[in-house]
Amino acid sequence: PLVPPDLRNPLKTTTYGVGELILDAIEKGCRKFIIGLGGSATNDAGIGMLQALGFRFLTKENEEVGLGGQSLAKVEAIHQDQVHSLLNECTFQVACDVNNPLFGKNGAAYIYGPQKGATLEMVQELDKGLEHFAGVVKRELNLEIHSLEGAGAAGGLGAAFLGFLHAELQSGINLVLDVAGLEEQLQGADFVLTGEGMLDGQTSMGKAPMGVAQLAAKHGIPVIALAGGINQNQFSLNENGMTACFSIVNAPMSLEEAMVADTTFGNLRFTTNQLFRLIKIVKA
Repeated sequence: PLVPPDLRNPLKTTTYGVGELILDAIEKGCRKFIIGLGGSATNDAGIGMLQALGFRFLTKENEEVGLGGQSLAKVEAIHQDQVHSLLNECTFQVACDVNNPLFGKNGAAYIYGPQKGATLEMVQELDKGLEHFAGVVKRELNLEIHSLEGAGAAGGLGAAFLGFLHAELQSGINLVLDVAGLEEQLQGADFVLTGEGMLDGQTSMGKAPMGVAQLAAKHGIPVIALAGGINQNQFSLNENGMTACFSIVNAPMSLEEAMVADTTFGNLRFTTNQLFRLIKIVKA
């Protein structure tokens, strides 16, 4: 979302910054990491992150391949002699709710590349690069990263964490709810409010609002979901623990307008205010 649509290009975007964040945390004494995969602008199989951590990816001329998805097809050798010395002391829990393989018709490039700005030609180039890279990793390190469940998450960043950093892949919502201690926070609550941009069939497939609803239902607490939009086709959230759902968009407007921060804030405040006015009357 931080990259303007006309500048989105997964051939150039890189996960290098993720590696910089990890390095900074290591220098500050962190050894246990929780990584959330999703919403990325990248398709570089995580080599940017790995480059920041000291892994070296070289061409057949023994030169650095550079950054971005466009570099994957150039990789012919992988060197680990400069990897950060404290990395082997670190553990990584990866929150991920997709199971896409690294490449292929269900892989990172074909499924998620277009929303990151890739044309069909770019998707094909990226997919070939991902396949080539996986082959080099298998040849050089004897690591099979393609078919790992979640390898294609965040443009292949999942493959880098699972293969190179030996991460543990977990359901995103379960991991976050556990770390946040939400079940303890629910004690004594009268209502739980949750939300999402669009409530639809995907919501019931392990996304955050459903996880919150199921945990609240365990304690008999009503759950109210507020969303930008609600897709009523095959709607089953009420049967799966969601007490009631409401759209906060109260007048016709474009998606762009609805996503302006001030507009969203105003819509959320107004809808919540009206909702609890009604609840107050009913409870009285």
